[in-house]
Amino acid sequence: MAEDYVLVSDLVLQFVSVALGFGFIEMYPELISVFDAKRSELARIQGLYLGFTT
Repeated sequence: MAEDYVLVSDLVLQFVSVALGFGFIEMYPELISVFDAKRSELARIQGLYLGFTT
């Protein structure tokens, strides 16, 4: 029973992690305006996040 909880929680964490990485695409314009950042900086951050989490 405990193994099932660990498996389900791991799947949920993986889903959230991957979904946040791809969520950068939707938040892109807002992040540029809020942080006054360049597109290349945000692309680098998104690439690092996806590289480390997948």
